[in-house]
Amino acid sequence: MEGFGDLFQQDGTFEHITESYEFPASGVSLEIQQMEYENCQLEVGVPLVVWRASLSLSQWLDKNQTQWLKSSSDPVSALELGSGTGLLGLFTIKRLLQENQGSKVTLTDMEQSSLDLLAKNIELNALTTEQVSASYLKWGDFTSPIGEQSFDLIVGSDIIYNNYVLEPLAQTIEKLLKPGSNAYIANNKVRYDNYGRQFEVELEKAGLIVQERIDIQEDKGTQVMRLLIIKK
Repeated sequence: MEGFGDLFQQDGTFEHITESYEFPASGVSLEIQQMEYENCQLEVGVPLVVWRASLSLSQWLDKNQTQWLKSSSDPVSALELGSGTGLLGLFTIKRLLQENQGSKVTLTDMEQSSLDLLAKNIELNALTTEQVSASYLKWGDFTSPIGEQSFDLIVGSDIIYNNYVLEPLAQTIEKLLKPGSNAYIANNKVRYDNYGRQFEVELEKAGLIVQERIDIQEDKGTQVMRLLIIKK
């Protein structure tokens, strides 16, 4: 997604807006600053708007808490890949903090424009640096400090979008996910149908197991998202 952020940031027809998101099962609420856009074609490849898969996976996690929350009350370290606006990762940490105040999420992206927006949304939701951080992460490159860490939980949405990202994305999940832990990756099913089979091949080559494939129907809308639950 390199290059999209700078183009989008320079387009004077777009302004920041703040949207509210409510998750009734958990009681989590979020305020997310994003870019207002007039041309729906810019929805593809732009990290500064809330993509539908991000909201759909957050809603699924809200409704299916027993499927991903650990039974123990230990703090959880979570990682979001390709965070964009951070909605998914911020929902994740707010829900985890209800279980243990020691939990933390690391939001990541390859676009500086997204990292700047993540910092704003962290502040907007009154989260501390002990609870959430935002860092640059290029998939497949483990030379940064994040490459030396491992996480109890990985989430990501609409991050399967061309053939070139599939191998480094699978390698990144394998490298950063703790043994016995799960990753939850949701994608627009239309794009998943184009790249999903090869992505699952790359997951298998990396030693990861696809435990479940779940199709999520949008709460308000016609699109379907394909959720993969991946185990290490």
